[in-house]
Amino acid sequence: PTAFVPASLGTFDLAESDGRIVFTGLDPRTGPQPFSSDLTPGGTEAIAMIGGVLAGNSDPNHLTVLDGGRVVFNACDGHNGGGLWGSDGTEAGTQRLVADVCFPRLQILQRLGGLAFFQLLKKLWRTDGTPAGTFPLLDLPTPLRDPAALGGRFLFVLDPPAFPPSANGWEWDFWTSDGTAAGTQLAFPFRFGSTPDPITTAGGLGFFQARAATAPFPLQLWRTDGTEGGTRPLLDLRDGPTGLPVEVAAVGERTYFVAWARSVGPELWVTDGTAAGTAPVIPDLAAPRPVNLTDLTAFRGALYFYAQSGNPATWGLWRSDGTDAGTRLLKAVDRPHPVLIGVSDASPELTPVGDQLFFRADDVVHGLELWKTDGTPDGTVLVKDIAPGSR
Repeated sequence: PTAFVPASLGTFDLAESDGRIVFTGLDPRTGPQPFSSDLTPGGTEAIAMIGGVLAGNSDPNHLTVLDGGRVVFNACDGHNGGGLWGSDGTEAGTQRLVADVCFPRLQILQRLGGLAFFQLLKKLWRTDGTPAGTFPLLDLPTPLRDPAALGGRFLFVLDPPAFPPSANGWEWDFWTSDGTAAGTQLAFPFRFGSTPDPITTAGGLGFFQARAATAPFPLQLWRTDGTEGGTRPLLDLRDGPTGLPVEVAAVGERTYFVAWARSVGPELWVTDGTAAGTAPVIPDLAAPRPVNLTDLTAFRGALYFYAQSGNPATWGLWRSDGTDAGTRLLKAVDRPHPVLIGVSDASPELTPVGDQLFFRADDVVHGLELWKTDGTPDGTVLVKDIAPGSR
């Protein structure tokens, strides 16, 4: 190997760019640096050396690949502070775009084609990965929330300037941007009884949770197309965790999501974008169903996800065509365990590649390894036992 990532590195980012990957790698002299690779030893090299010695490494993170192949990322120059950097994959073409302190980290809010949006000094900025294409778009008088890419534009929500006592909620402003100052505009105001949760997009719509602005202020699942008329509730929800993105996946004309709207707890729902066309995939409350669903992923015209079922509950890979009869366990194989991988994210990381769907799983015999499926039980198999042993 020409670069490696030790367990103690802490931050590891990876993104794909025109047949190559860019990632956080470890240079033995200067510590973590941005690397590029064509997945061969000879084609793996540091993009640039930022910062000084190992103790003052650059620690690149939030690597984001823009259309056209340019990469933007946050990094810390030990001599001159931190900031956002842009790169064309060469050291000469790697430049600091804006300067900032090393901590807290500057984060990319959203990628939109050849642009990335971020916050700095109470302003919304855009960048195309070059110094000339990096500039502020809007002063932010209140916190920016819920950014998403929708309909070819950057959609975001601004808090009300104050929260006086109110019987009919407060007004949040929905804004959109095309990446120009003139095209960054207030789209519409909307009243809610609570701060809208982060927006997740699928099937041309954005989905989020928020409370209605009128008593008894029910928690609801909302949809938006970026217009006032296209922003409306789809489903009343039971009170539960808030502040998290809704997990959604679009398959054809329908969008699947996980919601807690009935007594059986969080379950799989499907919608066509209307309240009348929103229904549980398994209507019968007494019927067995998958629970603790995660990693909703569209693959070969169907929905795949990880969930538990049975008594005692067993984890496995599931497939659904949107019907009760067509929702079934494909393969019982445990997902990763946080205690095994030492992180809070125990996601199977379902990843479609061509006609195969790859994921992480632990069948007890081989430990945590790479698996794949072609959508059939017999075609759901271990790819390779990379590290032999059950743990």
